[in-house]
Amino acid sequence: MEESYLLQHIELNHPEQYNKLQEAAATAQAPKKKRTHTGERPYTCEECKKGFRNSWDLTRHQRIHTGEERPYPCTECGKSFTQLQILNRHLLTHNGQRPFQCSYCEKSFTQLASLTRHERIHTGERPYLCSTCNKTFLTHGELVRHQRSHRERPHQCPQCMKTFLTSGELLLHKRIHTGEKPYPCTYCERRFRCSSDLNMHIRTHTGEKTIKTRAVSC
Repeated sequence: MEESYLLQHIELNHPEQYNKLQEAAATAQAPKKKRTHTGERPYTCEECKKGFRNSWDLTRHQRIHTGEERPYPCTECGKSFTQLQILNRHLLTHNGQRPFQCSYCEKSFTQLASLTRHERIHTGERPYLCSTCNKTFLTHGELVRHQRSHRERPHQCPQCMKTFLTSGELLLHKRIHTGEKPYPCTYCERRFRCSSDLNMHIRTHTGEKTIKTRAVSC
């Protein structure tokens, strides 16, 4: 509020300075607006090579790999998230809301992205092409994960010398050696090495049906 009053004061009493401020603000915003139209993503994550339009989005994304700063906990299950909007999407899984209905079958989803991917199974659309081997994928995320198989694996386990593409994958692997299982089931006493195994297990309690997909190691 104080900032808006200050700008009004400058506009009324110091018009030349106000014009300079407006020009500077427009100049600062120009590259971001241009990237929105051109699709340019100059900020790249070193872990997964995903690109971003600005440094803030990159910093926020990197929390996925480091596991740091998850300030938004779910009051239902205790799981924490890096962004409020991700928490809000997660909460839909607890209250049963699935607002995104498939146009081809009776399935519904909590997220628009999940619906979009699902409908491509009906249409046969696979719009994401690997430039190395010409394999196609349903989503950009699946393409990015696949492209890692064409790159070096710089993260090595000091115990068995197995190598991995990202530090996150190495961290999960190390739990095989340490026996660490940081994900507890809220329905029983079982614990799991990774969240995906926990989520699959919870479905045995809730009765939620699963879709058969290719197995992904966690």
